[in-house]
Amino acid sequence: MGVLVATSELAKNTSLRIINLSPTRKLPRNFFLSLSVIPDNKALSTDYAAGNRRERIEQIASPNPCNLPPESIDSDCHAPKAGIHMADISAIFGILLSLGIVFPGMLTAWWLLFPATVERARLRLDRTPWKCFFVGGVVTAMLAIPITILFVIPNGAVQFVGWALLFITLTIASLGAAGLAAKMGDRLSRRSSDGFTPVGALVRGAVALELAAAFPVIGWVIVIPLATVTAVGATAFALLHWVPRPAPQSLPENTSVSQA
Repeated sequence: MGVLVATSELAKNTSLRIINLSPTRKLPRNFFLSLSVIPDNKALSTDYAAGNRRERIEQIASPNPCNLPPESIDSDCHAPKAGIHMADISAIFGILLSLGIVFPGMLTAWWLLFPATVERARLRLDRTPWKCFFVGGVVTAMLAIPITILFVIPNGAVQFVGWALLFITLTIASLGAAGLAAKMGDRLSRRSSDGFTPVGALVRGAVALELAAAFPVIGWVIVIPLATVTAVGATAFALLHWVPRPAPQSLPENTSVSQA
């Protein structure tokens, strides 16, 4: 077994040498190996065109080359894998619980601050839900593509613009979600024997919406995407003041008898 010591192209009067190692002795995994470019019968130095400099090639394999605790490294010297601890689980649970508590409050705030916009979104969702879904899909795609491109560009100002667009998109979706919660609350009020106040119906609709979205797999994969896209479309109609046509009313039958 041998190790070939290569020299720099700029080195002069330097020969290649082979350090012979014992072929019968297997080197341990953590073996300190220091190789030097050694000129013939001279000191440890080589002459470079730019000046005199000592060149030393070192390949060091220490017992702990990663500078990590021994119990956290594997045989290939990989970084330790991050595990999920109880503190992380508690933090995630606390964040989800906080979002569940404040979500009805945010929709109620939009309903109080922008009642006309939320009412127009509710009317659109009540009468033309499929139009809201298709328009919301187009708007979401138009916003998602530039946001993704802005996040990829490694520039702080550009990524800030991407985050701003993302927040605007979420705000638009939350306005439509307020209209969707109002629609669900209105239907709950109709099916209740006692009936609810408008704000009570809205809060109940918001709670029903978030509980449906929190259901595992079905809520994450179906309810959240459909509700978000439809809410974006409803908000687009509401901001453009495109109110749907009123539902046709059935005319009462003419019971008058013509006299001869």
